[in-house]
Amino acid sequence: MASFWRRFGAASRIDWLVLALLGAVAVLFGWKAGTPVLHVWDEARLAVNATEMLQSGDWLITRYNGQPDLWNTKPPLLIWLQAGCLRLLGHNLWALRLPSLVAAMGTAWLLYRFGRRTLQSRFVGTFAALTLATSPGFNGTHVARFGDYDALLTLTLTATALQWYQYAHDRQTKQLWRGAAWFALALLTKSAAAVLLLPAVGAGWLALPGGRWAARQWRTYGVVLAAFGPLALFYWLRETAAPGYLAATWFNDWYGRISQHLVTVQYPWWVYFQRLLFPGLLTWSWLLPVGGWLASSGAAAARPKRLFARFAGLLVVTFLVIISAARTRLGWYSAPVYPMAALLCALGLEHLVLLVRARWHWPRPVVAGLLAVATAVPAGLLLYHEHGRWEDEKTDPMLHHGYQLPPLLQLPPPRAVTLVQAERYPAVLLFYKAALREAGVDLAVVGPAPAHLQHLRPGQRLLVGADSTRRYVLRHYRAQSEPTVAGGTLLKIMGSRE
Repeated sequence: MASFWRRFGAASRIDWLVLALLGAVAVLFGWKAGTPVLHVWDEARLAVNATEMLQSGDWLITRYNGQPDLWNTKPPLLIWLQAGCLRLLGHNLWALRLPSLVAAMGTAWLLYRFGRRTLQSRFVGTFAALTLATSPGFNGTHVARFGDYDALLTLTLTATALQWYQYAHDRQTKQLWRGAAWFALALLTKSAAAVLLLPAVGAGWLALPGGRWAARQWRTYGVVLAAFGPLALFYWLRETAAPGYLAATWFNDWYGRISQHLVTVQYPWWVYFQRLLFPGLLTWSWLLPVGGWLASSGAAAARPKRLFARFAGLLVVTFLVIISAARTRLGWYSAPVYPMAALLCALGLEHLVLLVRARWHWPRPVVAGLLAVATAVPAGLLLYHEHGRWEDEKTDPMLHHGYQLPPLLQLPPPRAVTLVQAERYPAVLLFYKAALREAGVDLAVVGPAPAHLQHLRPGQRLLVGADSTRRYVLRHYRAQSEPTVAGGTLLKIMGSRE
């Protein structure tokens, strides 16, 4: 039997480590990703944009509540992907979040491939991917688990940075163009946020002999400038189709976000550095100083790894300094630095493992067991943190529609419900209304004012959330309570009491 397995392993072309890594990363990114409710900022807005793009058939202008959206003025690459997924898979959270999940998986794969091929270390590639997948700063709010821009932005910027590192290292023009293609996609994802990578890569090039060469080449600047072409074309088409867009995007995405506080929450300038260490990288964060020491040490590692550690370290610090200087600061703005930070952590971990093996001659099974524990701990903490967040969300009044409305799919005919709601920002409701309509449930929405509740008909189903509204209805109508839904009561009107 042992000889059979040896022959099988020798003859098989399947890379079992890659399969195991992909499986582990898929579980970490995809675990219950389709079950939590739709979130108000900014996931619900993008969900409505994608839904109304399908309804209108207009793939150029994003709309919200029937009007051109001048609040969310990002380019539409992610909206296009989400709209396509909604068309293929229906209106559900898996479809809405699939582009982000695929982008997260793609980013992890890029790290593994870069570690194995460029840094000549399968260990670095494997643990960089695992570090990324178990870091709450990436696999958490607004990034890998959500239908927001930041997972796709991180994928495109990571691919750009790695290609331009190789361009500076190998001096091949094709790598410059490949990076520019990825950068063009990043610009079509989140415009101004993508531009921040340019000074960060420039700073990283300072650590590379080839980087200083690349910075002196005119073709470098010409190709980078060409990458802005698709974004410029979109801006021209969008402004021509509905004037006023350029002024809105200049304020929302460019000048205003840098110079003013566009959100009510205000964080100190050092918040990104603090969040990177905790909870961003969680238990991996202590490896960052090891990676930094590796970059500055003359004999600690092979020269290619040492040069890349310098490049990645300078890129991370520069990017964080730039976003810290802007007056609008939100935790997920630092998402693009996590892949580079993960590579630094993996380089530091590899160095420590080699040191332990060389100095103290620890047996290989012991080292493997410790590495398994080192990976299992942050994975468990991440999933525990996500589970706690989901439990807390059940009592969040801004998210209650996500628990109220899906159970309506189980109603017997006639499948018509009137929802009484008072939210001023109904983005979550608009998406679920479209999802219910697709499933054959007719959802009407009225306000809580008595004038809206004076002409209820026998047989009409009424979904109410506020206790005051429920008491008003029961005072004026005979009603039968149907199965309770989270955060509300479903009433079947039997007749008037008057």
